[in-house]
Amino acid sequence: MRWVILLSVLACSGGDDTDPTADPVETTTEADADTDADADTDPNTSDDCVLDGHFTISNAQDLAELEGVCEVTGTLQIYASPLIDLTGLEQLTTVGKLSIITNTALTNVQGLSGLTTVHGTVDVVNNASLATLEGLSSLTSVGANFKVVVSPSLTDLNGISGVTTVPGDLYIYDNEALCQSAVDAHVALVTVGGEIRETPNDPGC
Repeated sequence: MRWVILLSVLACSGGDDTDPTADPVETTTEADADTDADADTDPNTSDDCVLDGHFTISNAQDLAELEGVCEVTGTLQIYASPLIDLTGLEQLTTVGKLSIITNTALTNVQGLSGLTTVHGTVDVVNNASLATLEGLSSLTSVGANFKVVVSPSLTDLNGISGVTTVPGDLYIYDNEALCQSAVDAHVALVTVGGEIRETPNDPGC
């Protein structure tokens, strides 16, 4: 009887090969995997709305690509486009350089209402239909030159009154509908580090 009991005990214990001294095996649940994935991707990082480099807007498709962008680190150039306004750029606050050049249909720049800082030069040149700069009313900091040239429909400079310091050159000339007296009054309020050219504009008002 003793041998029968002993054999029974050995038979019951022989199928378990588990080493009690081994480290426990870690298992990953689906919930754990989801948590790890969330940790790798943070949708709220500060660079989410920053576009590195230069960007040119020449049509509506280009404009749409910048919707939601808050900064362009290089030059933002709006060049030879058929656009009448810049709706869609309202979240843009900072650019490296701003060039608005040869846009024959552009009547306003209201889409740039959130822009506060241009690290380099601002060029507003040869925009035949541009009647107002009111869209730049939030702009207070410019890092180099400021040019408003050959904009024959422009009647005032109210939109750029927040720019009181221009480290580089300030050029405001060849704007046929812009009163020379208004230009003179504006320039008198700006601290300019470089050259000033403020004529000719409209001398008859």
